[in-house]
Amino acid sequence: MTLSAAYILLGIVLSLPGLALVWGGAPVQNFLRQFPRSFPAAFLCFGGGAAWFLWIVSQLGEADLAGFPRSWLLGIFGVTAILSFIVLKDLLAVRGLAVLLLLSARVLLDVGYMQLPYSFVLALTCYLFVVLGIWWGAAPYIFRDWSGWILEKPLRHRLVGLLLLALGLANFISFAFVPTPVS
Repeated sequence: MTLSAAYILLGIVLSLPGLALVWGGAPVQNFLRQFPRSFPAAFLCFGGGAAWFLWIVSQLGEADLAGFPRSWLLGIFGVTAILSFIVLKDLLAVRGLAVLLLLSARVLLDVGYMQLPYSFVLALTCYLFVVLGIWWGAAPYIFRDWSGWILEKPLRHRLVGLLLLALGLANFISFAFVPTPVS
């Protein structure tokens, strides 16, 4: 992935929920209220995050495995992910969102590596992802409480939507400043 593609993709991914929060009505509010404990959201977010993590483990070099057999690590992490759906159902969607934030920050930071100052907005966004991913992964009830607080008043969820939209637009605008590679 190129830096330009990362900016465009990140701009879309951040702008769409921002637009939904600004102009979405009751359906968006209901989705946000139900998201932390929704099984379909948990299946998509946590299942997707677990699959992505297992793929990363399957691609590690022998030096990164520290002498452990790859099949053992894949089995341990795979069983842990499956057992999470049985034992740890509560707020699993938020934990999955945290995993996706952290793994996407890893990929996006790799894309922007050694491309400063052009990758500054991308790095800033990724570090925000890292902070939120660690926070929501360790304490998923914080996301639940935030979403409840945001939905108490219409002005709050519109402001959060505007912040997401502004961050998405900042990434779109940063795309324009990335130099085109000379071949």
